[in-house]
Amino acid sequence: MDEVRDKLKANFCDLFSPDPRAHQRDPDRDARQAQQELAAAFGLQGEPAETGDRPDARTLLDQRKKAAEQAHQQLQDLFGIDEK
Repeated sequence: MDEVRDKLKANFCDLFSPDPRAHQRDPDRDARQAQQELAAAFGLQGEPAETGDRPDARTLLDQRKKAAEQAHQQLQDLFGIDEK
């Protein structure tokens, strides 16, 4: 290891250069990730690509209703229940 002789002089090492984008954060990243996780958890199809492109309440309600109906039908099929 090299001894540091003058600690006040600049270190002109050109092997490494800092990336100015290293500490920039995407402000919408957490929101997008949360939306994707919720959509996956509740079985919603067609997750929005961006936070500004959210489906309306009717679309979400229809998707949830369809997922619930599918789950209900799967349970009926599993237990051999016929609704009449």
